[in-house]
Amino acid sequence: MEQLVRAAINSMTSPPTKLDGKLPPLTGYSTAANSPTLSTADDRPSWAVELDGLVDDISELLVEIRRHLHRNPELSGSERQTTHYLTGLLRQSGLTPNLEPEDCGAVVDGPNPENVQRVALRGDLDALPIQDAKDCEYRSRVDGAMHACGHDAHAACLTGCALVLHRLHRSGGLPWPVPWRVILQPSEELATGARAMIDRGVLNNVKAIFGLHMDPSRPVGEISLRDGPMTAACDELNFRIQGQGGHSARPQNAKDPVMAAAMLISEVYQLLPRRTNPFNPVLATIGSVTAGTAANIIPKSALLKGMLRYAENDSRIPTQEALREIARGVESSTGCAIEVTFPVGCAGVKNDARLNRLILEAANHCPTPVRVFELPHPSMGGEDFGEYTLSVPGGFFRLGCQIAPDYADLHSPLFDLDERCLTLGVRLLVRAAVLCSRPQRTA
Repeated sequence: MEQLVRAAINSMTSPPTKLDGKLPPLTGYSTAANSPTLSTADDRPSWAVELDGLVDDISELLVEIRRHLHRNPELSGSERQTTHYLTGLLRQSGLTPNLEPEDCGAVVDGPNPENVQRVALRGDLDALPIQDAKDCEYRSRVDGAMHACGHDAHAACLTGCALVLHRLHRSGGLPWPVPWRVILQPSEELATGARAMIDRGVLNNVKAIFGLHMDPSRPVGEISLRDGPMTAACDELNFRIQGQGGHSARPQNAKDPVMAAAMLISEVYQLLPRRTNPFNPVLATIGSVTAGTAANIIPKSALLKGMLRYAENDSRIPTQEALREIARGVESSTGCAIEVTFPVGCAGVKNDARLNRLILEAANHCPTPVRVFELPHPSMGGEDFGEYTLSVPGGFFRLGCQIAPDYADLHSPLFDLDERCLTLGVRLLVRAAVLCSRPQRTA
């Protein structure tokens, strides 16, 4: 493995670099999923040509990184070996990553002698508690853990971005100063990692942030974008119901929390859509119901756990209050006490239109055509990259990685991806960082 890393780093040749001042026109992305924008590599600036050569040099390394992580997944909050592995690669190339507390996650910065605002690139590290059902050489070796959401590929791409940006700086290949920061974030699946990183200052002196997510519904060579809301805001939802236990033959002497739970589930599903704006969808799902230990005993308590998803961040507070009102109504009907909590959640990704245009511009001078689609509506899936976009402008895109027409979707025990997507992810993110750092033209 070490030989592969050193060979990849040493093979990064540095052709003469000269910014020719020409960038492809920004054509805009398509307005319908079946009407893609086709990009071209015509007239690539020389820095982009060198960038692409460096990415080609590490293409095998990117695959090896992804497969190593896929074999050795770590769940949220325990990504220590993942972090040590990736930061070891970065140190071998001459970078100095800073480890996060408990060695879960890291941040690595490029040079910034003028102390200007940086452009951040973010990738996540954690796996899911799923048993890998694939039959391949790189299947998970950890029982009950698997990279079923593509975070192994995200981590490989972001490590590659740091290596390429570092080499471009050392070779003098950057067209202008690019003060970059790569964030390797833990605990995305718990929706706690981004907020913890922000609280420790990863957005200090950052003017913009870019990220990506694997998309198995699209083949390699396609990406999708959306201005404004891109993913749903999400909150975990808990109802703790305290009743009064008793004999199942004498329910009049008890306060039945199971009855309250049944009413609550029904009321949430029926009433919440009547309490929220239909033009800003809200989705509530109860996924866990816990109560009782025996068939003939009315238990004293029950616990419901579920998820709330909002198409717009602004819907979070009014929706939470609507749920509290529903719970108060069930309390009045049943005599049970109901505590409503939202123990963890994350904002929805909100894309900055200007940064999306930079992603499109990046796609327009990749060495092979990139098909760019506009998403017609936000995904109701969660992504804690949205926490970053509460503080700084963000650009987030989906990267096609479909391995077969009958692909397994995200969070499936059969999930896999076409590893040719890795080089495209690096090309796009590095280009976005360079373009976002482009000096402003003056009159």
